Amino acid sequence: MAEAALGAAPIDDGPDALATVRLLAARGSHAALGELVDAPEPLARRRLSDVAWLKRLGECFCGDPGFRADFLAAPERAARARGLRVAPEDLNAFHAAQGGSDEDDPRARWTENMHALWELTRAGLDCEGWNAAAQSGARPGGEHYRRWRARCRARERYDFPPHVAGFYRPVVAVELASGCSVGCWFCAISADGLRATAELGAAERAEWHAVVDVLERTLGASSAAAICYWATDPLDNPSYESFLEAFHARTGAWPPTVTALAARQPERVARILARAARHGCLSNELSVLSVADLRRLHAAFRPEDLLFTPLVLQGRGAHQFVAYPRAVPARKVLAGRVREAAARGNAMAREAQPGSIACVVGFLLNLVERRVRLIRPCTADARWPLGYVVLDEARYADAPELEARITAMTSRWMSAELPDDRVIGFDHGLEFRVLPNGFELRGAWQTRRFVDRLRLPGRPSWLAIGVLVNAGDASASTIARRLAAGGIDAAAVSEALGVLYDAGVLALDAR
Repeated sequence: MAEAALGAAPIDDGPDALATVRLLAARGSHAALGELVDAPEPLARRRLSDVAWLKRLGECFCGDPGFRADFLAAPERAARARGLRVAPEDLNAFHAAQGGSDEDDPRARWTENMHALWELTRAGLDCEGWNAAAQSGARPGGEHYRRWRARCRARERYDFPPHVAGFYRPVVAVELASGCSVGCWFCAISADGLRATAELGAAERAEWHAVVDVLERTLGASSAAAICYWATDPLDNPSYESFLEAFHARTGAWPPTVTALAARQPERVARILARAARHGCLSNELSVLSVADLRRLHAAFRPEDLLFTPLVLQGRGAHQFVAYPRAVPARKVLAGRVREAAARGNAMAREAQPGSIACVVGFLLNLVERRVRLIRPCTADARWPLGYVVLDEARYADAPELEARITAMTSRWMSAELPDDRVIGFDHGLEFRVLPNGFELRGAWQTRRFVDRLRLPGRPSWLAIGVLVNAGDASASTIARRLAAGGIDAAAVSEALGVLYDAGVLALDAR
């Protein structure tokens, strides 16, 4: 069936790809975009169309097992049947990449359009920083906050592969609903069913403004990098766009949208994507739960409309790119409902990979439940089955109380220096191993050794430090006193513990 026959005519008020490219170029993102910007408009639009159709080919291949089988057997015939207007050289290169070995790098045979798609994708990803005037949390007195995030990011390197540990992490997520209507069986954060959504009448709008102001005062300019979803789908809230507009009016930033309801509300999504693009936000994603949803989206949107919007293909039999354009079977993350399904023997769940989909290093707010939590990502396990650590949580009644709660959590958990009076241990999930001259900490993706290169009088050995910390029953001051009884300099002990603290490997209140 040809693409055009799958549904209604494409939506007319979606984002304009060429206008987005010009915006990216104007903001200094990727000099390679200059060729498109400087070209005559008809030529530039034709080139963008070629690249957008190539992206759509990848979506069909990864998201539709039936099309994938047809394409592998006869690529040109499959593309024609689907209505894909992909250049022959792109079709051939895409098809040839699927037969390569793991050692073979398909980038060596990229076509011109493949290079262009890569550059446009990189430019769109780089614009994530537009939503945060200062991703580091820079503000007067914000050093403690930056250092806490740095410790959390250092800890992530033990749990996640380098490309995941390097992801940008928003500092705050705001849920505009209690629960989610979608009900994905693979939800990695086990969202409950939809119970209520936050309203935005006159009183609620004033409170939303106050909440945004609280975030700016407590978190600094980096609060502009907020996302307005978590264990929710933003489209469940009928006032979602109004929340975004009010946030933008207050901060100058437009939060990204990630939704699984785009196939049911394509016109609304088109308007959201167009507004986001005009405000410089290209960090949006559309989750696609089935082949039927993929076909609905392709019928509703022209390829150019979704050039800067990744489709996260979640349906049965979906593939994902590992070294574009080579695709392999996609695996779910072993967290939340997938962990539960794996325990029941679900075949797809048993093939899931350890990890997490959590992205926030900071605060998680729910406006309906009036709850705030301080969280960071981790590999999901029996202790933290949703893939994030909850360091602290509290309820609040209004914006002033929210500010008090955030301030208290900041004071308790973000001390720039290791507190003397808190029981410490090595963080959950790290394996402690004794070495002849020290110790090592092992995670799934990183091992770090703390060893003595040269022992000096009065200096503590890393082995002695490691054994006492691993016991998880003493504070920093207690450890210093124990070692001082054997002639070890207390200041040197504090220095060594500070190294571990800055490395992100210590857990406070270890008991």
